[in-house]
Amino acid sequence: MKQKKSLLIGITALIVILTISGIYFGLAWYYSERFCYGTWINGVYCTGKSVEEVNEELLSLVTYDKITVIDRNNNCFEVNVADIDYKMDYTTALDKIKEEQIWLNWIQYYFKTQNFEIMPDVVFSEEKLNALLMEADFMNTEVYSENNIAEIVLTDEGYCLMDHTINQIVPEQVCIAVADSLYEMQDEVNIADIEGCYLSMEQNAKTKAVYSLWDEISDFQDFNLTYVLGNRKEYVDASVVAQWITVDEETGEFVRDEEGKFVLNEAKVMEYVIALGEKYDTYGKEREFMSTRGDLITIEKSVYGNDIDEEDECALLIEDFCENRDGIVREPVYAQKAISQNEDDIGDTYIEVDMTEQMLYYYVDGEIVLETAVVTGNMRRGWDTPAVVCSVYGKAKNRILRGATYATFVYYWMPVYGNIGLHDATWRKEFGDDIYMTDGSHGCINMPKDKAGELYGMLEIDTPVILFY
Repeated sequence: MKQKKSLLIGITALIVILTISGIYFGLAWYYSERFCYGTWINGVYCTGKSVEEVNEELLSLVTYDKITVIDRNNNCFEVNVADIDYKMDYTTALDKIKEEQIWLNWIQYYFKTQNFEIMPDVVFSEEKLNALLMEADFMNTEVYSENNIAEIVLTDEGYCLMDHTINQIVPEQVCIAVADSLYEMQDEVNIADIEGCYLSMEQNAKTKAVYSLWDEISDFQDFNLTYVLGNRKEYVDASVVAQWITVDEETGEFVRDEEGKFVLNEAKVMEYVIALGEKYDTYGKEREFMSTRGDLITIEKSVYGNDIDEEDECALLIEDFCENRDGIVREPVYAQKAISQNEDDIGDTYIEVDMTEQMLYYYVDGEIVLETAVVTGNMRRGWDTPAVVCSVYGKAKNRILRGATYATFVYYWMPVYGNIGLHDATWRKEFGDDIYMTDGSHGCINMPKDKAGELYGMLEIDTPVILFY
């Protein structure tokens, strides 16, 4: 019995050992094709998963779709990875982790956690990448070459020094730098920070001569003056002054005086002042005016307005420049000034004479403070009051107005255009309507005495006057 019992115990023990061994080696075989217990890769739980399964799961978590290339001027150019056949694969790194796990000793991994961070293998078409990069503007501007030079160029901002020998881009190196960044899955690459992407040449004698000339030009055009024209400003700076250096038309070289200094082209200064007048002068120019009756009136003739004195202003501007009055702020010299130097130089205070309606309106700060019927020039006799923008240039009381065939006393005289003015007409009993057509004045604007007196008391010299039909 004891012998049988011992045999039974032995068989049982063998069965247990074989069962445990079967389970152990069964799991070992299972883990031989899969990651062992407690394996984490890039934050993904990989226990019991094959290399292929983990690779697919890791790829599904990657959102790398582009890289931004930044040049030295902070210009950005994006490369979409899909356009360069960009592919990623973690298989090599996963195989290495799997090979290092001892699957026959799988049980040890139940007592420790393994965390891994890995990068995928990357492949893409460098040929397509290079072709895309060459589409960027900065890859085709200021490109490094042994033939590059420094030069001085006249631009809209004045003369500028363009040194093509310093900090020039090297496209081949940029392509390499961007490719390296793509392999590392970087979101952006600033090529200005990468050695070799920009190169400079050593200065030679020719480059040094250009720099010497640039110092002279820079000193000449380093002048600033601000014109104040009402609520507007006009700036004289390098963009203007650069045009004032005299250049030999045949050689293209800068003309110098006996002392070797640049010669100021005074004709160019005058051209600038003339252009300034053409832009801002209002004297003598056609005007549009919104009448009280509601029409937009065009008045071709104007003796009112701002008129820059071109000769005097040119002389003063040359003096400012030669005396180096840098940073000065002033008005231009005017031959004639309006009430305002704004674009609307008439403003909100003016006299409007509607000769079709035979009405006069006096506006102060945009409000009518006086209105009256009037009688203007006799049209039948050809004494029409002209349509013109002018201004009150005088005031007088108790005057005798004289002409070839008349001498007429008036209490209030306000001349506006030559010998034409606003005045009372005590000999008239009626004003307005169509009196002017057959019994009008010699050209003046006749007013009732009380209205003429009222206007005289309020009116200031230089007030704009708009006469129109």
